[in-house]
Amino acid sequence: MPHLSEAVKKRLRDRAVEQALEILNEFKDCAAWQRSKKGNLWRKWDNLTLTVFRRGSCYAWSMADGDEVTYSPRSYPNAEQALDGLASALDLYEI
Repeated sequence: MPHLSEAVKKRLRDRAVEQALEILNEFKDCAAWQRSKKGNLWRKWDNLTLTVFRRGSCYAWSMADGDEVTYSPRSYPNAEQALDGLASALDLYEI
């Protein structure tokens, strides 16, 4: 395997970060999220139905793949933090 210079390694890391940020921005794009009749935020992502909803006085998320549904293990103080938790559960913060 050829030896990569530090400059090349840095460019590859920077490119990976840029691509990860593009994916995260696409995920959080407000135009992609819709409101359900119950007032929940939802969207399709990679064959999953993602939902951010109220859980008591807090917020939570779910992801559904057909009949299988996964719910957030915790509640969040606001919808934005629930959305961040969902992004984390989908490994969108991984580079």
